[in-house]
Amino acid sequence: MVLSIDTMDRESWSDAQGDPYWRIRRYEQWVRYIVDEAAPKLRQLAREYNGWGGDPGILPFGCSLGATHALNLYLRFPQVFDGCLALSGIYTARYGFGDYMDAVVYQNSPLDYMANFPGDHPYLELYRSKRAVVCCGQGPWELPDSTRRLGEIFHRLDLPIWVDLWGTDVAHDWDWWYKQAAYFIPYLLGE
Repeated sequence: MVLSIDTMDRESWSDAQGDPYWRIRRYEQWVRYIVDEAAPKLRQLAREYNGWGGDPGILPFGCSLGATHALNLYLRFPQVFDGCLALSGIYTARYGFGDYMDAVVYQNSPLDYMANFPGDHPYLELYRSKRAVVCCGQGPWELPDSTRRLGEIFHRLDLPIWVDLWGTDVAHDWDWWYKQAAYFIPYLLGE
């Protein structure tokens, strides 16, 4: 079952003229909606329409800024999400909020909070029990630095999150994301 949920990017990450204090709080409202309302509803629908018992898994998946959101959701709430596919994201809140930083920006900036992640945090075992992929090309319009830096952090924390940098011919565009999704989805589904 595949479902798509729109973002609030125009009111948060992409609103360069807006007050960053309110923009990040608008984003946090969206995050809380996904975690508290949408995820439980998605599980209910999967059980109802597919006849699944138990707790159907949810894998956030996104490209570009959607990848940023997908990975942030997975890393912040591994008790809710069962893996992740993040393609061509930028994993620092500086992309949307510049030098503005407060506690809400920090908790939505994976490069910042994962760099300071305690080695005994209970989420580490949750991450280790699931499958996640972070991929970025190194060609036109791609910004692979934050993916590379996250890979170093994941390695230091001994996390089996697959970080994959594709070649310099791989652009920040849909044709490559289709290929990457087709390549990684079987792994994420355990096939």
